[in-house]
Amino acid sequence: MYYRSSSSSSGNSLLKQTLEPLIINHNKQTETVYGYIGNITELAKEIEGLHLPGDPEYASLQDHIQQLDGCVREYLDMLRISEGHTKTLQQIVDSNTSDYSKLEETYDRLVKANTAKPYDDESIKQEEMYQTFRLEVLRVHDPTGELDWNKAPGEDDEIMLTQQTLVVTCPWTRSYFVDPIECIRCHHFYEKTEAMTRIRRYGFFDCPVAGCTEKRITEAHLKPNPKMAFKIKQEIARIDREKREKAAQEAVELSEEEDQ
Repeated sequence: MYYRSSSSSSGNSLLKQTLEPLIINHNKQTETVYGYIGNITELAKEIEGLHLPGDPEYASLQDHIQQLDGCVREYLDMLRISEGHTKTLQQIVDSNTSDYSKLEETYDRLVKANTAKPYDDESIKQEEMYQTFRLEVLRVHDPTGELDWNKAPGEDDEIMLTQQTLVVTCPWTRSYFVDPIECIRCHHFYEKTEAMTRIRRYGFFDCPVAGCTEKRITEAHLKPNPKMAFKIKQEIARIDREKREKAAQEAVELSEEEDQ
């Protein structure tokens, strides 16, 4: 057991080296689970589209949709717990502690606080990924449909899934993100390798996003965001798919013109 001493800085360095790989692994697993939810959403959309509302067979489809809804809820609750543990590990790293004697006690206390609120039928509706799942299914037959759920008393009467414009390219390279990382001060994203290269070279960097005033950003200000990383990669895949479909359509049209 390691106790606080004159070697506290080396002790904290060892703790950081031990915990940071766990945090990275947790974040990778989290992004993978978001991918599973995305796949379930696509499956639910396909099932929803098999019949029109009012068709005799349509009602039976809803049993399958509800089963997939339950899967999404289970995955989101799994993520709630996993992200609570990840947050706990990060809090311990950020605390710069080198007192191993109370590490287990500290972890138990923090993780209890970070995983204390399980989802119920109302709180799950506030979860963005669940809203996305329900909205995507709804819009199979109603392209302009919006979710209409009652919130808790005293809150607004509707939940509307806000559409956020995703930036999918690094502000330095202008290329698609491969491993995006977020600045917790301004919430802009950068390609991780580009950001770390600048930090190793200069010790910090100023946010390169036009109009952003954040300066002297260091490694401590950069954190992974698995949910946004998944959404960014999903958007990149959508853009690439649309480009391929457009190119294929143009090729067909060109071939038809040549045949005339």
